[in-house]
Amino acid sequence: KPAGPAPADGLSLCMIVKNEESMLASCLAGASGIVDEMIVVDTGSTDRTPMVAAACGARVFSHPWQNNYAEARNAALNHASGGWILVLDADERIAMRDRAAVKGLLEELRREPAAVVFTTRNYVHDAGVQGWEQNDGSYDDVEAGSGWVPSDKVRLFPHRTDVLFEQPVHEVVEPSLQRAGIPLVQTGVPIHHYGRLNKGRTR
Repeated sequence: KPAGPAPADGLSLCMIVKNEESMLASCLAGASGIVDEMIVVDTGSTDRTPMVAAACGARVFSHPWQNNYAEARNAALNHASGGWILVLDADERIAMRDRAAVKGLLEELRREPAAVVFTTRNYVHDAGVQGWEQNDGSYDDVEAGSGWVPSDKVRLFPHRTDVLFEQPVHEVVEPSLQRAGIPLVQTGVPIHHYGRLNKGRTR
């Protein structure tokens, strides 16, 4: 189990969490075979989230919530010791079968540094949502709902002091990557996201 710290060219998972005890373990279990350390920044959980994270081998840090997602994400980056960052949320996971592909991707990045855009499969119950694609059984062990809506964002990037998240809501790392001259590449490995299956929480 990764407890860190990661080697200089290693991969650090960076997460911010609050009251995620029900989803967190499966997210960390999927990531633990890929990353060298797991950084979990807790922004004020009142449930067992920090204990679950620690039990899964994560390095857990407490950080007061400032109504700013970018600020919290950057706090997580500050605790990372690896040369590469992977960003996930507690209600997301990488399928077990894609572990080798992500490791292979990292080997390529070490030779030719870039940031990687992943397509997130946002699983939904409602087939009427714009952009909806039906589940086809290709990821039968992790598919949920009736189908999914795609969204793209950078999830894997070099750990550098000039690469940080921006915007308090809908935080993005892309502008700082652009300023740093780091190219973006796309991967076919999807991120599986379950947060939109909970209608009350989505609202």
